Amino acid sequence: MNAPFQRDGKWFVEMLGAVTEIAAGEGMTPEQFDAFMRTMAEGATRHDAEKAAAVQRGDWRAALLLCNSEERPLLIRDLWKRIPATEKATALAEAIASGDAPIRNRRFLVRALRELRTAGEIVFDGAEARQAFAALAEDVTIYRGTIIAEGSAFGICWTADAGKAEWFATQHHRFRNTESPPVVLRAEISKADIAGLLWDRGESEVLVIPDVFKRRRPVAVPMSSRG
Repeated sequence: MNAPFQRDGKWFVEMLGAVTEIAAGEGMTPEQFDAFMRTMAEGATRHDAEKAAAVQRGDWRAALLLCNSEERPLLIRDLWKRIPATEKATALAEAIASGDAPIRNRRFLVRALRELRTAGEIVFDGAEARQAFAALAEDVTIYRGTIIAEGSAFGICWTADAGKAEWFATQHHRFRNTESPPVVLRAEISKADIAGLLWDRGESEVLVIPDVFKRRRPVAVPMSSRG
């Protein structure tokens, strides 16, 4: 089985702890708890088998539904060459929109966005995103909520909503428990620089190939005072 679908020890310990709490709350006997755990294990085995079968078939839609949020970008990376060209933009949109921590897959995502741009495609997650793109001015201000430790390895995911960027920098679980201070970056780009819009989650997400920042350097802006 491919690495993205292997459960790590931390996941298992957290799951076991949660299940134990449920069992204690329900007042299960040891025999009932053993039966409950067997049922859980059988369900997990079936789930993994279905996911592996979907990957084997190259059915990225079915496989995405069977993955957790952090696995989804990895799944599309592993299946990318097998996804029909006409479905790649949709697959990438779904993986990013429903995925988590895309910065871990930055190299692949940048490469995929470049490939799509070369083919003349922009990534959208639905009709609302297409309408929003059509309504954009030629000059666009975008923001990224991150931490100082990210440095100049800018991610592909930005937002047109300054407040949302600040929330990501200060409240999102990926950054909340780090020692690196939060920061909101602002960049001025042109509409032609946009590689995609993801609008369905209400985050006004703008996908950008980081090459653009070689000529238009992002700047840090004060929290809650972005002008």
